Amino acid sequence: LYSQTESFPQYPNPVKIPVYLSATFAEIRTNAFHAGVDIRTQGVEGKEVFAVADGYVSRIGVSPFGYGKVLYITHDDGFTSVYAHLSKFNKKIGEFVKMKQYENKSFSQNILLEEDVFPVKRGDFPGFTGNSGGSGGPHLHYVIRYTDTQEPVNPLFFGLKIKDNIKPCIKGLAIYPLENSIVNGSTSPFYTYSLDNTSFEVGGDIAFGINVFDQADGSNNKNGPYSIELFADEKLIFCITAYKYSYSETRYVNSLIDYSYFVNNKERFIRTEIDEFNKLSVYDVKDGIVTVNHGDTLKMKYVVKDYNNNVSILPFT
Repeated sequence: LYSQTESFPQYPNPVKIPVYLSATFAEIRTNAFHAGVDIRTQGVEGKEVFAVADGYVSRIGVSPFGYGKVLYITHDDGFTSVYAHLSKFNKKIGEFVKMKQYENKSFSQNILLEEDVFPVKRGDFPGFTGNSGGSGGPHLHYVIRYTDTQEPVNPLFFGLKIKDNIKPCIKGLAIYPLENSIVNGSTSPFYTYSLDNTSFEVGGDIAFGINVFDQADGSNNKNGPYSIELFADEKLIFCITAYKYSYSETRYVNSLIDYSYFVNNKERFIRTEIDEFNKLSVYDVKDGIVTVNHGDTLKMKYVVKDYNNNVSILPFT
């Protein structure tokens, strides 16, 4: 996997409370991936947020929507950390923002800063957790980006420790007959949430889909897994990983999933067939179509992992 060839700086946690996640990196949302992790704040606002490395405040945002009150800290190591949905900034930054709001006669602000305005040391606290903007409850939305490309990257690579002993849950399997192919005697896609019967009769070119979620200790939220792999006769033919992506490609998430099934059933199956103009970079391996001829038997296996390497396996024939 790409992420395993790169080394990342190790940061302290951005909050001094136990870290439980209510959302994981790159989990699938409407028309987008989730750009960071959501850290629970014990159901309240006002927990101190700490800068994870030396650098400077490069951007401050204030909005009734989106990230609400947000700080961007550009670090000396090539990464930028983002702290969103804050309740308030520290005194110095708060007074500066208020001055800008009066100056521009506007509540909403998008302030870009040079590095000498608000220099930051690791462990400084620039603000407090909150529920501002388009937040569905108190939490810290924590993002790490490559500074040069602004691509978000998984914060768990940077030493964010979470307690997670729970395997991902595989809910459903989809089998897609492509042109002139059949599944169980039909040319229509086959969906099953009953994973006890795992033998299927197919013919021709076949693609697959999986409905899956992950959970961690201390949280009931259904989150995205870290990786999904599909093997055919022990050969890895498909793999996606929650490593990084580009904001410019995020709408292609609708091509990753079985979009028509999602529209009709509000359940997401991640497909192994890759559409012609799909530019997503979350694919590590993308040969997710098999050809089954008369008399063939293929032993298939989905392997789904979270970041803590809890594994769920779905074998089928």
